[in-house]
Amino acid sequence: MYAFILPGLSHLVSPMNTCFLYSHLKKPGYKLVNIQLSLSDTTSPQTITFIRIIGDFFMHPEEGIDALEHAITGCPFEERHILTAIRRTISTNNLVLYGISARTLTEAIMRCKPQYKPQSESPANPNITSTHKD
Repeated sequence: MYAFILPGLSHLVSPMNTCFLYSHLKKPGYKLVNIQLSLSDTTSPQTITFIRIIGDFFMHPEEGIDALEHAITGCPFEERHILTAIRRTISTNNLVLYGISARTLTEAIMRCKPQYKPQSESPANPNITSTHKD
């Protein structure tokens, strides 16, 4: 297995050409979010084939994290598709996020891409983020 370590993220490539990507994001006023994902290498654009979201944020109901991971799996690895899937899941499941927002979660996922440049965003209240914010 080969390891390439870049500031803030690690990339591991197995001999079977499966990419395992990791990132973490801790923005001022927000909680820590860690992402582990793998991508397809047979589609263009690449799609997310596995994702694990962990961190020190809170979500109600707690089962919402499974719904988010399920919704993101199969998405093209493009910011607009991921953000749409996250927002739709938050709305559909009436999720309330504490310490993160849909946009922050999307940025954490996109930071797995080495060339990703985050867009500037307006500050949101990280303490109570619901389906109507972000």
